[in-house]
Amino acid sequence: MRTRNRQWPVLWRCAVWLAWAGVTAATAQTSTLDAALAALRQAGPDIDKQAVAVRALVAQGGAAIEPLIRDLAAADRQVRVNAAMALGRLRATRAVDPLVSRLREDSDPEVRATAAEALGRIGDRRAAPVLVATVNRQDAHEMDRRGAVVALGGLRAAAGVEPLVTVLASANWEERWRAAVALGQIGDRKSRQPLEPLTRDPNPVVAGCAAWACGHLAGTPDFAALKRNLRGTDDAAAWGTAWALGVIGTPAASEALREALKDGSPAAQAAARMVLAWLGISPAEATGAGQPALAAGTGPFMELDDRWSDRYGKLDIRITEPAIVSSRVARPELGAHARPCLYPLPDGDLLLVVEPEPQSAAAPRTALRSRDHGLTWQPEPPWVNRLAAVASLRDLSVLVYDQYLFAKEASRYVSDLCVCRDGGRSFGPLLVAEFALPEDQVVRAAARNVVDVYTPSSAQWSDRSCTGLSGRVIELTDGNLVACGLSRTAETTGNRCVCYRSGDKGMTWTAVATLARSGVSGVALAVGDEGHLVALLTQGTPPMLALAFSMDGGATWTEPRSLRVPATTVSVCRLSSGVLAASYGGPGVSVMFNLDGTGKSWTDRILLVDPGEGVSGMSSFCEVGSDHLLVAYDRQGVFPEVDANPTAAVFAAYVTVTRTAP
Repeated sequence: MRTRNRQWPVLWRCAVWLAWAGVTAATAQTSTLDAALAALRQAGPDIDKQAVAVRALVAQGGAAIEPLIRDLAAADRQVRVNAAMALGRLRATRAVDPLVSRLREDSDPEVRATAAEALGRIGDRRAAPVLVATVNRQDAHEMDRRGAVVALGGLRAAAGVEPLVTVLASANWEERWRAAVALGQIGDRKSRQPLEPLTRDPNPVVAGCAAWACGHLAGTPDFAALKRNLRGTDDAAAWGTAWALGVIGTPAASEALREALKDGSPAAQAAARMVLAWLGISPAEATGAGQPALAAGTGPFMELDDRWSDRYGKLDIRITEPAIVSSRVARPELGAHARPCLYPLPDGDLLLVVEPEPQSAAAPRTALRSRDHGLTWQPEPPWVNRLAAVASLRDLSVLVYDQYLFAKEASRYVSDLCVCRDGGRSFGPLLVAEFALPEDQVVRAAARNVVDVYTPSSAQWSDRSCTGLSGRVIELTDGNLVACGLSRTAETTGNRCVCYRSGDKGMTWTAVATLARSGVSGVALAVGDEGHLVALLTQGTPPMLALAFSMDGGATWTEPRSLRVPATTVSVCRLSSGVLAASYGGPGVSVMFNLDGTGKSWTDRILLVDPGEGVSGMSSFCEVGSDHLLVAYDRQGVFPEVDANPTAAVFAAYVTVTRTAP
């Protein structure tokens, strides 16, 4: 009893100190938030000041939302405008109803238009009816209609197609170009017919936007006319085009604005600088790195010349300092994750699929979406339980496949599948895809907790299970789909790699070839410059990178050739320049490049993350702009989190790849 009493003063002092520390931290956070809110209120119509303030508010996360909602009722109209704009940048779903109220009731047309655009950026479909009603209103103010048109494109709202087609006939060229862009973003191919005549519109901005939209609907966005406007002598066309590219908002559109900073007319340079600031891209990022920083406070590009020299002297490689995407300490709302897989979506968004920590065979994988090229990430609904493969098709369809296949009859298997027809914005109900597997496929009874998850769908016929597709699905020029997956046979050790083909847009699949018969731990596919398939595998004990090719759409493959590079996982993609890029992990995270697009010869390996920095070795990347890549990787044992036990974190960084010689 006496000992316990002697401890009380010490415990009391500790409690007081902890309380003081907590109050101090909370006070510092409140002070930072108050400063950012004050900066936005005082920014007025200055876009550069608005951008700086919004970046600071984004760093504060959800804490900024309620004060901004209160600012929507401020007496100062410009404060209301800035608050609506910031809520859109924060994608604050809590602000949907207050923004709808502003759109309906505010006396100022700029506030109403900004509220409409914010609703489109937030992406909540509840806003669609009021936006359609605004477009259809005969007495709607010009700015109201413009804002609602842009918002319908941002929502990818199918309900907006009919009213937007009507706006194409407007006498107001600013309404026409916005409607053309919105129809392209929504992705309904029936809207191509009414868009075609506008490619010959006398207004160059309208014509350029219509050309982009028609190309986008066909799977190949056409920026040529818009880029010509930025190099021409028509100042009005340059300003209109810059704003149109800002509304399009894809990485390629941002890149066109950056190009205008270098070779555009004086008016185009001024317009591009303003629109890039409006998009949240600082002047340094716009003219220096060529892409947005990953997060507020991210450092400048780190030169790798002192760490790596390409033996061919043809590439310049730079990488940003990494930022945390998911960590139980830094991002508690997302939690701890590992094993990231990146997928680009047709609408320009990015999908990052991660495994929750600790891992479980039945636990759902988490899908995170970024609408700003990797700057911020938000959780998506669980379309399938264990998302393992994604197909992004030229017709703007997106198909996501579950990890598990369940036996249906003989060698026929089924897997959960979810399909989107609007570029990645909205997914339909759960379906099942059918698979014809090799006769020697080994299947086992799945664990009861796994079967319980899938009994309503793919496990309704049996509990016998194996794994299916893995990674990115490739769409060939003839419309057939090709993908790979790992499976087992009774005679071999470890996994084999099987190539599957689908001739009906991904609903049924047939195993057509075996790339490697044993010891495979990972595989990634890409299309080479001659239309052939390039496969990178991790194979053997210890696992090494291996290379295989198919010249007939996956029906036959060359024998895998070892590159004698240690690797446990691999990711590969083709850049818009034709360069093939591969990342692999274990140990550390490294990248390599094939300059001629054949996949036959690769540059020296570039070590991006040292193996001594707590890296487990899982990495993935995709292109986010012309020759710009986003690489995501996990690190184990980095943060002492729950009960002082270290868990995983997912990081991301941008990589720029520039040719320095032909």
